[in-house]
Amino acid sequence: MRYVICCMILLVTIFSAGLAFAGEEDYCEELEARIEELSQEIEDSTDMSELAALQSELSELNEEYMERCLGGGSLPSLPLELLPSSPASTPEKEIERQRTIINSQRRQIEQSLAFMESDGEEQLVPVPRALPIRGSVFIDGGFKSKPYRGWVWHEITYEVKESFVGNLIIKEYFSTQTGEYTGKVDYSISTLSTGIDVLQFGGRECLEASAELPGYCVKWEYYDLYEIDESEVYPGFYAEVVFVETEEDEVILRTKSPKVLFKSINGEAVAQLGCFGAEKAYAADLFKSLVDGGRIQFTAQVGSDSQATPGCRLGSIISLEMNIDNL
Repeated sequence: MRYVICCMILLVTIFSAGLAFAGEEDYCEELEARIEELSQEIEDSTDMSELAALQSELSELNEEYMERCLGGGSLPSLPLELLPSSPASTPEKEIERQRTIINSQRRQIEQSLAFMESDGEEQLVPVPRALPIRGSVFIDGGFKSKPYRGWVWHEITYEVKESFVGNLIIKEYFSTQTGEYTGKVDYSISTLSTGIDVLQFGGRECLEASAELPGYCVKWEYYDLYEIDESEVYPGFYAEVVFVETEEDEVILRTKSPKVLFKSINGEAVAQLGCFGAEKAYAADLFKSLVDGGRIQFTAQVGSDSQATPGCRLGSIISLEMNIDNL
């Protein structure tokens, strides 16, 4: 359920900057602690009824924090514009809902920055903005066991494409001491699958061999069917596709492969898509230029020559294509 609450957690991070005003500090600290606690409970919860109650309480506390801790004293009232916290009907609408929340919050925070006063110590206020993204992950992989008794017992190849929509969230930091942005930038990403296409697949597995040596396979089962795990389809818990991580002067993009099972008609032979773990690291300046250019793509080789368990053959590839709409 991380995609449902990612914007709420961003808001918690923003509010945790410690900009409480005199006379309200203790109360604001209590609010911050409860907001952080609720955010963790929401992230851990899988119960939809419990989740709705937690989100409702979190929305009320966020609004109270904005009014009492960022809008007290001489500050003007800045009403929090939150859309319904329940997921939208489609991944496209859900991503748009998240983007609207984040960018609405950015406008409100930017309006409040002029009223923020420094107590002498520099406070960094994170200010996020969300850019729409769209793309796909292509997997060309498979598995082949080492020959045993003169033949290959298990082999499979597949080509799978997963399309997605999302938001690239760019978090800049405003200094209350200088009254300017610091130049520091962090990135996060929220993506949802819009479709998983198994373009082609094939293979077989030997389930029974003759008694004599070296012998031969007496029972082959061929992979004729495939199943996509329901959790991979929106609003499933594993509908995310791409991840990003900021580490000092480096930005790392990672892809997640969908859960796909390949089966024989009678169900006796089963294999799973085992190629995953594609990633690419970019220097922060290069990543920013790619974002400004509106397109990021890379191809990574994955797999191992270890055949201890069915996995991913060496030389398999995973490709990412991602288009960014700079609003």
